Amino acid sequence: MSLLGIDIGTTGCKAIVFDTYGKMLASSYKEYGLIISKEGLVEYDPEEVLKSIKAIIKGVNSNPQVIKDPTEAFSLSVSGDEVLPVNKNGKALYNMICSLDSRGIEENLAICEKVGVKNLYNITGLPPSNMYALNRILWFKSNAGEIYDNTYKFACWDSYIFKNLGFGFVSDYSVCSRTLAFDIINKRWSEEILNKLDIPADLFPKCLPSGEVLGVLPKELANELGFKKKVYAVTGGFDQICAALGSGVIKKGRASVGTGTVECMQVFVADPLTNDSMLKSSYPFSNHILKDSYICLAINFGGGSLLKWFRDNLAYEEKLEAKKRKIDIYKLFDEKAAKSNHPLMVYPYFEGAQTPLNDPLAKGLMLGFTLGTQKEDMIRGVLEGITYELRLNINRLEENGIKIDSLKASGGGAKSDLWLQLKADVTGKLIQSLNINEAGCLAASVIAGFGIGKYTTIEDAINEFVKVKKEYYPKEDKFEYYGRRFELYKKIYPLISEFIKEL
Repeated sequence: MSLLGIDIGTTGCKAIVFDTYGKMLASSYKEYGLIISKEGLVEYDPEEVLKSIKAIIKGVNSNPQVIKDPTEAFSLSVSGDEVLPVNKNGKALYNMICSLDSRGIEENLAICEKVGVKNLYNITGLPPSNMYALNRILWFKSNAGEIYDNTYKFACWDSYIFKNLGFGFVSDYSVCSRTLAFDIINKRWSEEILNKLDIPADLFPKCLPSGEVLGVLPKELANELGFKKKVYAVTGGFDQICAALGSGVIKKGRASVGTGTVECMQVFVADPLTNDSMLKSSYPFSNHILKDSYICLAINFGGGSLLKWFRDNLAYEEKLEAKKRKIDIYKLFDEKAAKSNHPLMVYPYFEGAQTPLNDPLAKGLMLGFTLGTQKEDMIRGVLEGITYELRLNINRLEENGIKIDSLKASGGGAKSDLWLQLKADVTGKLIQSLNINEAGCLAASVIAGFGIGKYTTIEDAINEFVKVKKEYYPKEDKFEYYGRRFELYKKIYPLISEFIKEL
């Protein structure tokens, strides 16, 4: 037998089939577009995404290795901050609203006023923001009353997908914990929040733990998607939590850092720490896939997106060179960054500052130019700036008693030896690259296997499959050097931040 993990991301979806020993058998990926307006609206066509999901399932099921070793269960890893209204049959009444959408700002003010900011944080583990489902639901209620009145459920990705694959409107605790309406301690929709905002609880899907079997995929649909055996659907998880699980973040002291478009650190905690300091820094907590434990997230929107910005706007010659040498341009960036002796001081706030600065109006900076500045100094500065933010987050969490012993690295940034060593030297932490690159899909497949009884515990399977490939220890002299640079990094931005916002 084999197991299927499906990951629903911001710009595309991926399906990977693993055998029961954690070996990848087949994978398939398909992109989908965002619908973006000048008014700041960002949406998905949910039917396009559903078609894409079906296409990638068909893709892996047509692989000879999967035909030989058919899939018997699947689960989902989903982006957790999207929501759409659907009717009783699961048909969308509107587009899926993306987490990047600007709607919900006014509603956020109303939520904070009626429920209280600290009270919200204590109940939900989330610092209030317009990006969550609750805000968008209130937006529909105020601005699209006819749609709101005809809505049977407001669905996140998992409940929309499960419903359209023949199951009910169900979600798991980790996804529900991203709505700003879920009590993460008692694991249920918060009556206090919903009553104060006059939102019926039955507009939300049923909440279940991860790893719950929902039933067997309907035979006609199973045949259409290419499944060769009876296949079970199993509740999965929020993609950042799945990424943590698939990186081995399963006990205290462990953390992972995923560097893709966004850099996100996921830290294991036994209980959410919703004190005033953590609220001020805007750290969100979510229910872990694992029972009675949680994940704290530290987020930097200026992750790989900064390198992409540099590639698209300032790296014409590098694109030609990479093409000529037939190498990935990011490998070329590494080569250039390694030559830099005078890197710029870069603040990666191109899309505002997230944790711990928590300033959506912050803007990026590159400081230290001279007539001798080269592109390699800019590239090196970008890598260092992103990593100083990582150290800021580690320091702030440890100041609040959340211990981090080491960091498991995943995502595109984990392919760079130079950057992983830089992370160790800047943070003073052991950085570990893993034998698994597709942490989210692996986690979803393990959850599916646990659901149908193939694995006794999720932790046992993760310990068996996720292995350290290489370790990067901090070098004492480099840590001291970056420590001095880091002190400058902390001091400069606060002195000029108010002026920058006027630009």
